[in-house]
Amino acid sequence: MAVAAALSLLLLLVLTGGAAAGLGVNYGRLGSKLPPPAAVARFLAESTVFDHVKLFDCDATTVAAFAGTGIAVDVAIANELIPNLTDLAFAQRWVADNVLPHAATTHIARVLVGNEVASAGDRSLAAALVMAMQNLHTALAGAALQDRVKVSSPHSMAVLTSSSPPSTGRFRQGYNGAEVVGPLLSFLRSTGSPFMVNAYPFFGFSPETLDLALFRESPGVVDPATGLTYTNMLDAQLDAVFSAMAALGFADVEIAVAESGWPSAGEPWEVGAGVENARQYNGNFLRRVSSGAGTPLMPNRTFEAFVFSLFNEDLKPGPASERNYGLFLPDFSPVYDVGVVLRPPATAAPLPMRAASWCLPKPNTDEKSLQENIDFVCGRGGMECMAIRPGGACFLPDTLQAHAAFAMNAFYQAAAHSPSACDFGQTGLVTLEDPSYGSCKYGA
Repeated sequence: MAVAAALSLLLLLVLTGGAAAGLGVNYGRLGSKLPPPAAVARFLAESTVFDHVKLFDCDATTVAAFAGTGIAVDVAIANELIPNLTDLAFAQRWVADNVLPHAATTHIARVLVGNEVASAGDRSLAAALVMAMQNLHTALAGAALQDRVKVSSPHSMAVLTSSSPPSTGRFRQGYNGAEVVGPLLSFLRSTGSPFMVNAYPFFGFSPETLDLALFRESPGVVDPATGLTYTNMLDAQLDAVFSAMAALGFADVEIAVAESGWPSAGEPWEVGAGVENARQYNGNFLRRVSSGAGTPLMPNRTFEAFVFSLFNEDLKPGPASERNYGLFLPDFSPVYDVGVVLRPPATAAPLPMRAASWCLPKPNTDEKSLQENIDFVCGRGGMECMAIRPGGACFLPDTLQAHAAFAMNAFYQAAAHSPSACDFGQTGLVTLEDPSYGSCKYGA
């Protein structure tokens, strides 16, 4: 616990000390019991070191949940929409429908066009990528948002034909030079956007290189061409990407880590998957990218990075590891502690998961706060509040205290009794006494 607390302090100092890049988390929603987006946004903003979240779509409710939190949001466009985006009019409509409604309230930092397009095997899709990105940038410029909302696209390490030693890193034939990557890097340079890479040492290690993958102490590996020593696999992967970019004349384009993580469980044949390895990798990864040390070829650099991922997602297909990358369970308790929680939720410690409990406003809460809580739950919180509308089972008594109690409890129940979901700016409290009355039934 002391180590985790020290890591939290280190990460907080980096993030609040003028660092050039933030620390983010991938927020996927392919889970059957995940808390509502508003509860997630509040937890991230109030209780963690994360200042940036990366989505895998542009769901309006999820984007709106981050309004006013101070957390930057990257939204994503599915690969299959890329051909449509080569039509400028379609790109303009997409921006009008998905960015403009949130521009005044949610800090949308980036639109990500597809995922791992250049290594997906569809050459026509890859060929359309840069045009799609250019059209989105043009559409954003038409709304005077081009300086606030950048455009990029995440790539896997498979986009490289070689990555070891790092100095030999080159882009795969068919995507090199003028065909795809050259125009892409030119676009990123001209718009001030980073080249984003999904870097997973988990997929590249062998039993002999596990220490290198987990950032453990080891003699390291020397790149014979440069004489530089690599003491961890992440540095080697990032420098391989840098070498490939430099070979095309784009050493000045920033690199961001769009995804990196380690599964806490896997199939019997998935060697290395496990809680302790996941704790070591993710803790060391967060520390490394935040340290300002950079890599052997990119020294003294802090990388914008997104750990994968926020939650275990039990609905994801594939081997067991795919469902076990999360840092947190649906009740916001950590799968393992890597020090990203700055402080516990403001309310009391969690009650037993199966205990019936309810969330109510504190007795002396002022009317302004009560109304704000109702507006939050029934608006950005995404809850259905018909029961406290005129004619609803809980409309009477028609008081702010009663309506806020029902709304706050509905939000708390939807978040699986997470203590942070009964925080409400420290105006909520958890009770074991059922507040239901007459035909007005409070969920539990």
